Amino acid sequence: MAGSWTYHPFELAVCGMSTSGKTTLIERLICSIKERFAVGYAKHGANAMDLDRSGKDTFRAARAGAATVVIETEGAYALLGGSGPLSPLDRARLMLDCDMVLIEGMKYAPVPKLVVLDAGGEALRQVESGAITNVVAFVGGQPATDVLAGRPCFDRDQIERIAQFVEAHMRSAAKAPLFGLVLAGGYSERMGSEKWAMEFVPGETQLERTSELLSGVCREVHVSVRPGQDVPDLKGAARIVDSFPFGGPLVGLLSAMYAHPEAAWLVAACDLPLLDTRTATDLVERRNPLRLATAYESNHDQLPEPLFAIWEPRSRHRILEALALDLRCPRRILIQSRTELLTLPVPHALDNANTPEQAELMRGMLRRGQN
Repeated sequence: MAGSWTYHPFELAVCGMSTSGKTTLIERLICSIKERFAVGYAKHGANAMDLDRSGKDTFRAARAGAATVVIETEGAYALLGGSGPLSPLDRARLMLDCDMVLIEGMKYAPVPKLVVLDAGGEALRQVESGAITNVVAFVGGQPATDVLAGRPCFDRDQIERIAQFVEAHMRSAAKAPLFGLVLAGGYSERMGSEKWAMEFVPGETQLERTSELLSGVCREVHVSVRPGQDVPDLKGAARIVDSFPFGGPLVGLLSAMYAHPEAAWLVAACDLPLLDTRTATDLVERRNPLRLATAYESNHDQLPEPLFAIWEPRSRHRILEALALDLRCPRRILIQSRTELLTLPVPHALDNANTPEQAELMRGMLRRGQN
């Protein structure tokens, strides 16, 4: 998520001269992509805009001076601003639930661009002169010019090829390095002893076992701990001490996100004794970096499992938004966000051990090879 953006970390401006066919191209692209991704659309730099049709209730409220007007039905809503441009905060908040955003316009801004060529060649001349920069591809023929070298140029009717290019571009932009985070900072009140120190396989603590498992699928592994907590150092797994003044696993995750904002985090709780390499590898291979998170559905209630999941860098914004509303349940955040939900390849891999009785049951399952 490094770098500047206008509406969304994964955005692409579709730009060109007036009447070049930008709107038609965007319309067809959205139709092609919408089944796989939630696509946001922003019309930037419009010459004029009516807030609503004259005589309608919302028009009358806006004309009377309402700062913000919301119209909502069972199936949709619209937000109408009364005056002034959107702030950067509002832009980011409005598009938070989109996987990507296509912007119509912004040809002189530093965002990545798909340039639609016009018959008169004006857009191409502006690219050649350096007025239009950061062009990733062209649409509209194959003019003979060196400026196209190394950049794809599509015909207008090659919608599926253009859609594939847009998807690949967005996935490349979204592919943050994957770090592992072992959550060892819980108080283990129901268990009565530190979960990270428990041994389900003789001679190996859950902290050691979980860290080793994550090291096989992550670039780096870190251990999340409470301030002052007595947890042994592990070779190759640096500590991240909770740095927020409230409890719960979100503290560990947020602390890690601020320590390494460039990374996505594969979070693993210490109370998953049946977790195996197959499950971890499957999650990483099926990761969708354009979603806020990738998680498995629980075998018990089909809801997302938040404490063995990949949280992408931009999920930090959703977490902070939830905390501002005093919502501290990580599962609830995933339920209310764009989460890639997967089916578990190993049915009981994410069954957790919260009590001594559950722990003993799982030791027996491991001895019998049942997971």
